[in-house]
This record gives sequence, structure tokens and C-alpha cells, in this order.
Amino acid sequence: MYEVHNSGGWYNFGFLLGAAIIWGGGSASATRSNLASKSTNSSISVEEQDEEEDEEEQDHEEENERMVAAAHESSPFKHIPGQPWGDPSSYAKDLTSSELEQARDALLAREVELREHQEALRAREAENRERDASREREAREFLRSEADRILKEREERRDLGQNPSRGEE
Repeated sequence: MYEVHNSGGWYNFGFLLGAAIIWGGGSASATRSNLASKSTNSSISVEEQDEEEDEEEQDHEEENERMVAAAHESSPFKHIPGQPWGDPSSYAKDLTSSELEQARDALLAREVELREHQEALRAREAENRERDASREREAREFLRSEADRILKEREERRDLGQNPSRGEE
């Protein structure tokens, strides 16, 4: 049976080689059996032999098709339409109703988790914006008070420079 999870050219080559040997037989044995049948049935015409070979080949192809169909039916993996045949990634496991329900529950739980995470991020961003706004207000207030203090000091110096007698009192 072809294992869909294995991949690679060498695996595919080995599988096809094995299938050809099992289903098709070796070319030497086919030649020997054809020679043996021709030598024992020399009274049969060439056309009849060709017809028999065609019938055998058709029976063999039908048997191969039945075996492939049975393998596909028994496999838990089904081909995904639109994907290339034989590519392991183009097969998916058929799920039971309980497995589908589990998958839906897991998806819903993941969506809830994602929404909660997004809400937490929004709350954190809002806190950061509020903290930054508060720091900016504090910085502005500090700068205003410093500017007022510096202006007051300059006025006092200017007043002292103009009225030296006031400074002595």
C-alpha cells in the first residue's frame, strides 16, 4: 500500500518499481510464458493468440483498476479535488462526525482565545496611551512652572539692576 505521508522521488520510484514487478511480472517471465504458450499451441493462429493476449491484458488492467479502487475505498485518506494525483500533500483524512465536532470546538476555542488576546492588546494599548498622555501633561506642567520661575527670576534681576536701593532693604 502506498504511504501518502512518505514523499520524495526515490520513494515514488521504489513504489512504482515494486508495483510493476508484482502486477506486471518480469519481462523475462512474460517472454518465457509467451514462448511456451506459442510452442504448445502452434495450431492456434496468430490472430487468435493476439486476441487472447489482448483479453488477458484487458483482464489484467481491470484487475489492477479494481485493486486501486479497493485501496482508495479502504484508505482513510481521500484525494483532494484539484490537487495532483500521487502527491502526498493532495490527500486528506476523511473525518468522522465526532472528529469534525472536535475540530469545530478547537477552532471556536482558538477564535475565542484570539479575540481575548486582541482585547488584552487593545486594553494594554489604551493604558499605554493614557500613561503617555499623563506623562506629557506632567512634562508640560513642569516646563510651564520652570518657564514661570525663570521669567520671575529674570524680572527680579532686572528690578534689582534698576533699583539698587531696594536690594539693600
